[in-house]
Formats: sequence, structure tokens, C-alpha cells
Amino acid sequence: MTNRKQEINERLQREFEICDKHILRINEALKALSNILPLTAESYASLDSEQIRCLDQFIFRFSKLQDAMGAKIFRFLLEYLDEVFNFTKEKIGY
Repeated sequence: MTNRKQEINERLQREFEICDKHILRINEALKALSNILPLTAESYASLDSEQIRCLDQFIFRFSKLQDAMGAKIFRFLLEYLDEVFNFTKEKIGY
């Protein structure tokens, strides 16, 4: 394995570890919210502060997980597989 591929592999491993932490926190939040899921308008309106904290944690971690997967892992995988890519605004139509 070349030095560049090794570096990308290490970056991927770090990002997967970060994603694993996000998934762990998502699962903890879902477990804490399990007695009120699926949410209804009534149950949402009557959330207590602990339930709101868990819902906030779920939303935050889910967002961070999506960001990590889309912005970092996908890019590192393409690099690792020697794909040519360019995320400039012209290429994606902006």
C-alpha cells in the first residue's frame, strides 16, 4: 500500500470511529425516547426537558453522521479507489 493510500486508510478509520460514536449516541437517544415514539402532535407538545434533550441529541447526531458520511467518508473512499472527482460549483451545476 502506498503512503497516500495508507494516509487515506487512516483518515477513513478515524471517520468511521467518529461515525460509530454518533451512532452510539443516536441509539442512546432512541432508547430514551422509545416510550413516546412514534411522536404525535400531542406527545410532541407535552415533551419534558429530558425528552427534549434526547430529541435534540438525536437530531444533532443524525445531522453530524450525515455530514461525516457525505463530506468526508464518501470523498476519502473515492480517493482511496483512485476515482477522479471535482466538487467545484461548476461541476455540480451551481
